[in-house]
Amino acid sequence: MADKRNEKRKKKRLRITYSAFTEDMFNGFSSDISPSGVFIRTKRPFRPGVPVNISLEVNEGRKIELAGITAWSVKTGFVYYKKDGMGVRLVSPPQIYNDFLRILQNEPFVAGRQ
Repeated sequence: MADKRNEKRKKKRLRITYSAFTEDMFNGFSSDISPSGVFIRTKRPFRPGVPVNISLEVNEGRKIELAGITAWSVKTGFVYYKKDGMGVRLVSPPQIYNDFLRILQNEPFVAGRQ
């Protein structure tokens, strides 16, 4: 299947807290991020179409709050399988997120690190 995304994505592992506009909060990690979306690795992905609040921890204590819609999800059922998660299409990301992405694009690649 062809990749329909045109925007450059950055592989980056960042701690994420997310919810479906309820009080129940879940934890995960980013796998890759772009100006229009983020893939969240989690054992608790939401089904496509579910609105999501995301708190992206960009460094110690600093977070960027985002909102989006689940575009797709995968849940394998395997206990230790690392592919479980969901792709979230962001809705009106704040300028601070776009500034953060610009900084990430200029980070040097370090083998063995994301």
